[in-house]
Amino acid sequence: MQKSVEGLLRSVLHSILIGLLGCERSKLDVIKYICGSRWRSTTTNCTWNRKDLKDMLTRVGSVSTMKNFILIDALDECEPQDRLSDLADEILWMSQLPNVKLCVSCRPWDVFARRFDAVMLLRLEELTYGDMENYIEARLTVVEEERDWNSDFRNRTRAARRLVRDVARSSEGVFLWTELVVTAMCCEMRKGSRVEQLSQMMSDFPADLDAYFHQLVFNRILKFSAECQGHCYCVETCFGHSRIKTDERYCFSSGTSVRGLLREFLASEQ
Repeated sequence: MQKSVEGLLRSVLHSILIGLLGCERSKLDVIKYICGSRWRSTTTNCTWNRKDLKDMLTRVGSVSTMKNFILIDALDECEPQDRLSDLADEILWMSQLPNVKLCVSCRPWDVFARRFDAVMLLRLEELTYGDMENYIEARLTVVEEERDWNSDFRNRTRAARRLVRDVARSSEGVFLWTELVVTAMCCEMRKGSRVEQLSQMMSDFPADLDAYFHQLVFNRILKFSAECQGHCYCVETCFGHSRIKTDERYCFSSGTSVRGLLREFLASEQ
């Protein structure tokens, strides 16, 4: 519910109403007006559909004494992903309400670019691009100086500068992704990898954080489980249902919990 379109509308409405609590008596009258029939209802388990939520938000906009500024982060995390266009439409609807101003953030995906092409945009990745480059170059240069056998980054060779630009551009302003990529590159440099190998590593690196964590953690658990002789596991994670291949067959085993598998995996990592 938290990441759904209805969940977003609920969260926005809840934040507005919470802000009115504890104020003078007149604010309570405003809450009663916004909630409408919900305020008078004695039913505790009734559903909150989108029409009800939008009706209440419409009444929020009609209160001339209220000025609402709403910040919404990470629109791209809405689930399911095929509802993103629906979410964008609801954001545009809220932006048209009187006495309401919106500031939202999302990844520069086509579905948002098409819907928000007529509104003011601020591309964070364009503002932080230079900082990203400086950070990447500084980290890799430090590791290079530790080994003292190569000078690509210190001399800023063409290949080194191209690699730094590629990492900064691919990050799309996400510093966590940059940190993960650069840390992995530093580890490879300490093992003797040069710019050419790092460039290949960059091209193989998942462009999305979810895919990266899947590769980093989930695939290692799959590998571990496949090495456990005589066991087949059904792994259910946030990545969905997955089948683990053992003895060239895909099969499921009952009685082995995900928690048990993770416990065995973590024990093997120690």
